[in-house]
Amino acid sequence: LALPWSPYALDGDVCSVGQWFNIPGMGYTGFSDFAPGGGGTPLPVELVEFTASNAGAQVLVEWMTATELNNDYFTVERSADGINFLELIRVSGAGTSTEKREYSIYDDQPLNGISYYRLRQTDLDGTEDFSPIKAVQRSNSLVASVLAPNPTEGLIFWSGLAIDGGDYLLEITDVLGRVHLKRQIQLAAGEQTLSLDLSNLPQGSFRIRLQGARTAYTSSFIRQ
Repeated sequence: LALPWSPYALDGDVCSVGQWFNIPGMGYTGFSDFAPGGGGTPLPVELVEFTASNAGAQVLVEWMTATELNNDYFTVERSADGINFLELIRVSGAGTSTEKREYSIYDDQPLNGISYYRLRQTDLDGTEDFSPIKAVQRSNSLVASVLAPNPTEGLIFWSGLAIDGGDYLLEITDVLGRVHLKRQIQLAAGEQTLSLDLSNLPQGSFRIRLQGARTAYTSSFIRQ
């Protein structure tokens, strides 16, 4: 285990890096150059940094290695409880490298609430190590939202509580994903009501989405 690979470490703060950890009874900490067993043999990957942070509607996961030895690939994993992890994506390693290398991926469909991310590093011989776990807090920026009347013959009202004021992207799509309306709007924080004239829409089922800086409000309606 090289800095800061560890199956023990859990960082509670969002995107904190290089937290101190201890392996009881072994005399090693998260700042040790080498881990137990190996007698000073260089380890496959020296992880310099691993972060996860909100990036608009996505979560950005980034990491940096100082050296890699027989590194096959990384697996970015995500969990809703910090215990049970599922694979998001695999990223090829550099094999053997003595140069710093930077990696990054986006989670396009992050979980609401607290989600947990970690790296699983796999050597060419199948040996695996895990990074410290990073926690990311996400919350709905719009709650208690209502569309009425629904179905509508043209005029529809959106009412909701915007926790965050600022720019929002309003988008209306049909069941095939085709965009029928797209515009930027401004919402102040607090209770808000929008009136939308949708009389130019054909009859059918549609989805309205308001995308803010964090998460978004999405709902469906029927145009009669």
